[in-house]
Amino acid sequence: MNFIETIMQVIFNLGDFIGSLLGGLVEFLTLPLALLLSLLEGIFHFINVLFQIVVMILSIFVGLFQFIFSISGALFRTVFSWVGFAPSGSVNLPSASRHGFETVLDQVGGTGLLTVIPNVLIAVIWLLFAYKIIGLIGGSDNKGSGKKP
Repeated sequence: MNFIETIMQVIFNLGDFIGSLLGGLVEFLTLPLALLLSLLEGIFHFINVLFQIVVMILSIFVGLFQFIFSISGALFRTVFSWVGFAPSGSVNLPSASRHGFETVLDQVGGTGLLTVIPNVLIAVIWLLFAYKIIGLIGGSDNKGSGKKP
């Protein structure tokens, strides 16, 4: 063996030793780093899901408040239109049924972004009101039995 082969053998052995040392170190650190990465991924996933839940809850409350305020606004507009009836212009009004339909449509229409649910509930309220009026006129006891005392 000459001098160059000896140096090459030492460099090769030194590189093999450093490579096996780094390989062992990486293999030793792989499991804890994978667990740490999984933990961080789980934490960020939890924060993401928590944020989505908060956004859903807020959107539910926004929809609920829109619904409540549109119903109460429609109720107040109806009451104020009953209280403050002042026809503008001449006193000659059109037929009573057309005027009634237009008044109801004006009160029901345009209740905000949520227009379907308030319209359906106002229709249900009108039907219950008509049912109670018919029961009052007909002398029913409104308990569903239909028997007169």
